[in-house]
Amino acid sequence: MVYDSSRLPAAGPIIGSSSIQPSSSARDLGVFIDSDLSMGNHVKRTFSCCFSTLPTAVFQSLVVALVLSRLDYCNTVLVIGYLST
Repeated sequence: MVYDSSRLPAAGPIIGSSSIQPSSSARDLGVFIDSDLSMGNHVKRTFSCCFSTLPTAVFQSLVVALVLSRLDYCNTVLVIGYLST
């Protein structure tokens, strides 16, 4: 079901003399949900939480082991595809 955000009220509810402003994201049970129901904010916060505590040497080793190996694999697939045409 898709909701039309233009039909939602622009201002938040008023409690006492204070107006409550809507938030662009919310956390429920440890999961961050964006106003557009995407997982972008959750992924960004989870990633920064995981890697901000790692020492630089460990982070560099992870990048070499995980990212560079995936790039090498993709390059190999591209070369084989190019050579077979």
